[in-house]
Amino acid sequence: MTAPRIALIHAMPIAIEPTSGAFRELWPQARITIKTRTIPAATKALQQGRGAEHDRLIATAAAEIGACDALVLGQFSMARAATGIPPCPGRKVLTSPHSAVARLK
Repeated sequence: MTAPRIALIHAMPIAIEPTSGAFRELWPQARITIKTRTIPAATKALQQGRGAEHDRLIATAAAEIGACDALVLGQFSMARAATGIPPCPGRKVLTSPHSAVARLK
């Protein structure tokens, strides 16, 4: 089995390390690969009422991050952009709200 390839997109650079660490704790024996990308401009756009720009910035980052098994949108506010991310064979797009609901079920 190949090691999981995870791409993590977050708006806040300070959140990348704790989130990456959480994935490494989930798979302590695996050699997972984690690519990260921060988009501070996405939060700013959303705060200023420019939701379409927010979603476009996230979709662009998702396209640029390359091949992975799971693309994680690291903030609840990013979930709204998931439907605009082009599909990529073999890649799942995970959002905080959807993952939280699945865990509760």
